[in-house]
Amino acid sequence: MTETHMIKNIPHPRKVFSRIGLSLFLYFIVSYLSVFLLDFAFSRFLPIHYGSDYYVWFRIILCQYLIGFPVIYFTLKGLPIYKYPAEKMGAGKLFTAFLICQGLAYSGNLIGNALNNAISKTLGKEISNNVAELVSKSNPIIVFIIVGIIGPVIEELIFRRFIIDRIRPYGEVTAVLFSGITFGMFHGNFYQLFYAAALGMLFAFIYVRTKSLKYPVILHCALNCTSVLMQTVFGLMQSDKLTKITRFAFTGMYFALTLTLLAFSIIGLVKFSKAINKIYFLKNAYDMPKNKAFLYSCVNLGMILFTVTVLVEFALNIFR
Repeated sequence: MTETHMIKNIPHPRKVFSRIGLSLFLYFIVSYLSVFLLDFAFSRFLPIHYGSDYYVWFRIILCQYLIGFPVIYFTLKGLPIYKYPAEKMGAGKLFTAFLICQGLAYSGNLIGNALNNAISKTLGKEISNNVAELVSKSNPIIVFIIVGIIGPVIEELIFRRFIIDRIRPYGEVTAVLFSGITFGMFHGNFYQLFYAAALGMLFAFIYVRTKSLKYPVILHCALNCTSVLMQTVFGLMQSDKLTKITRFAFTGMYFALTLTLLAFSIIGLVKFSKAINKIYFLKNAYDMPKNKAFLYSCVNLGMILFTVTVLVEFALNIFR
């Protein structure tokens, strides 16, 4: 099958991928700089609020979303955008995709935890999961809004719409792999790297096939809200502020949710194994040659800068 959508004056792929890498690199630099300045201001002038859970979430909203997100948008502005007609995805297929998401998330999480444990034993120190710790002890309503809704919407805009709409003409396979892998790298830690990359590829494939952002957003929000629910119930289960009966109820709820999600994960992996043969990619006149795809998409200034920044982020998460 061939994509018949024709494009005029398409730029060289290396230029496009380099700009994308540069946008992600600038996001990290600007976000870290704004975090540094905000921490300095709060620690000096509002020390009573500095370091609180509410401050951390405020910092995420301000530095990553309100400051970092526009940096990506304006850096990519000017690159050609290639839009395709949207296609519908039925409720049955969407739920099947959610099951597959659970299976991929569960498998990727196992790999990430195993790698973190191996690194921890080698270094003789525990590598903390800062995201999980923050979620478990924060106000559930705030967490659901930020992690369950705002975060997924912004991340899907960046890694699906902003990126795929600019690179899909160079090959659907490259677009899906690039979107997923950079999404995994973007999280900056081994806990999230593998399952985020796997989910990113699935979201990218769904976006490429349906040409609609709403399906990846729905799946991403549902997955994050489920994870937040688990972390919240787990935190309540261990809370000393609740009565024994209430904690017992939350313990039962937690194990019921765990068994349900485990069943979903197993079913999802089975469905994924059966669906692999049905995966297909359309070709077009601008597909990069297989022997040039990695060279053009990854070996360029922007992607090198982004990769180095991500490696620094990984190192900071391990050694600090």
